[in-house]
Amino acid sequence: MTVGSILRGGFGLIRTRPGAVAIWGALYLAAALLGLAFVTPAMSTLAATPPDFEAMRPIMGMIWLYDLLLLVVMTVIFAAIFRAVIRPDQSRFAYLRLGMDELRLIGLALLLGIVAVVAMVIASLLIALLVGVIGYAMGTQAAVVVLSVILFIALGCAALWLEVRLSIAFPLTIMRGRITIGEAWRLTAGRFWTLFGAYLVGTLVISLLSMIVFWPMFGSYLVDMMHASGDPQRMNAIAQAQLARTLHPGPAMIAMWLVGGAVYAIGLALGGGMVATAAVELTGNGDGEAAIFD
Repeated sequence: MTVGSILRGGFGLIRTRPGAVAIWGALYLAAALLGLAFVTPAMSTLAATPPDFEAMRPIMGMIWLYDLLLLVVMTVIFAAIFRAVIRPDQSRFAYLRLGMDELRLIGLALLLGIVAVVAMVIASLLIALLVGVIGYAMGTQAAVVVLSVILFIALGCAALWLEVRLSIAFPLTIMRGRITIGEAWRLTAGRFWTLFGAYLVGTLVISLLSMIVFWPMFGSYLVDMMHASGDPQRMNAIAQAQLARTLHPGPAMIAMWLVGGAVYAIGLALGGGMVATAAVELTGNGDGEAAIFD
């Protein structure tokens, strides 16, 4: 397994399964547009002056419902991407299913998410305690700030390391038909830099493509917000104007939605394809060899 082979797997999936990628993108775009119906009231309420937090309570319930729906949709899409690499012969319905594989992926995501939140809370409390003790002993505010930055950077690096080491747990869960964490940990031992390098290159490619595509529409908004920094009234006016353009789209915004959906579909296929390719190569899974695209 090399950085190049992982990237070839991701890009090869896009090249050889364009119809499936388009369907995945359309499904995501539909979910994203549906989200506007849930999020728009909250955005309008928060953008009001002053914000009406009491009116936010019923809206938050709708947002949580949408978050659950989005979790299911994204799980179905990623399961399809993993399946396209691991079981390329199961191509009906663009590899989309809704069954036990998807349920296991949701269970794995929730399990890892809960563990991650608990671990981050405990680690943050320990760092705060350590910084407080050392700061009290040294008596200098500058040392406390520097130490805090160093420790939180170290915590971020540790989280990234764990994320990369466990990344193939999701395609392995599809491959094995059960929630699989330990095998992912064993297979990625000594492979962190190869996996990280491939994921980093893929992320940079999609980030650059996104900047090129979205800058004409959102670049001026970001620039205006930077110039208005420190002026709450002006920032609110700019945000309201951008919100109005988003909620009452013209042809340009609709075209941007379609192009954005295509870019996001490519990003999903590339990311999921790379992770699944790594899982196939590390396990030597015979069923998926045909999907390691050269």
